[in-house]
Amino acid sequence: MSVRGWVGLVCFANSWKLSDRCVAGKVLEGDGAGSWVRPVGRSPSGELTFPERAVHGREPRLMELLRIPLAHSRAHGCHVEDYAVDPNEKWTSGGPVPVSTVIRMVDPAAALWPNGHHPNNDRIPCGVADRLSSSLRLIRVTNVKWVQQHSYGRMKHRLRFGYLGDAYDLSVTDPEAVSVFGGNQEGEWLMRGETLLCISLGEPFNGCRYKLVAGMIPLPRSTR
Repeated sequence: MSVRGWVGLVCFANSWKLSDRCVAGKVLEGDGAGSWVRPVGRSPSGELTFPERAVHGREPRLMELLRIPLAHSRAHGCHVEDYAVDPNEKWTSGGPVPVSTVIRMVDPAAALWPNGHHPNNDRIPCGVADRLSSSLRLIRVTNVKWVQQHSYGRMKHRLRFGYLGDAYDLSVTDPEAVSVFGGNQEGEWLMRGETLLCISLGEPFNGCRYKLVAGMIPLPRSTR
């Protein structure tokens, strides 16, 4: 897909990326409907500063329709979804998107890219990852486990879940999820019910691209 100009994206991620944020979503309608887009900023690694991503002076929200000005593709490796934003225009909001619409945007069931490179199934060697044709997925899972543990002087947050017969233990980079579900105590907590997860392959780190939980959307009980 190649897109330019104003695009309406349903936001599925506004996650930590290096010193700032990564936003990702799916085109809601028109040309490219259902395609993933990861708007990127002017920094070499593409993270978005607050002025670049702000919507009416605030953070973009998950399940919000974002109207974003795109300038040109910045695809690299498996990050085929990356598009530079137009720095001369401001993002706007089209309001929240109904849960029923969001559920229809879940990706077809398939493994989260190659597995088996680590017991956690949380990483792919760059040489393998950069031959892939995508780096974003939206999946629907049940009864995930939230895990917190101190590591290198700070609290780390991970999510453990099963999907299509494979077990995953992935780092959570969704600030809103950490704010809602996180805390100061180490431990593991089962989150009953269904959750939508936006899974992203991150930038290269120590020779691998890591699978990250970039967005979490617990589904209302009425949709289960």
